[in-house]
Amino acid sequence: QLTTVGVSANRFVFSFPTVAGQQYQVEYKDNLGSGSWLPLDQPIAGTGSSVNVTNTISVPQRFFRLNVQ
Repeated sequence: QLTTVGVSANRFVFSFPTVAGQQYQVEYKDNLGSGSWLPLDQPIAGTGSSVNVTNTISVPQRFFRLNVQ
């Protein structure tokens, strides 16, 4: 399975496969030069199937990363 990232209108869409028993946290920041990464919603428990994460983009620039815990 593939990880996909896309933007639809003003929504960020991120899809990725998970491993059962693994925890995932999508994080974001609006400026790569400063500040900490912030959690986007709650951690995601892996189930062995794909999940979709969406976020409304309310600033001109936002960066995302997937943290496997």
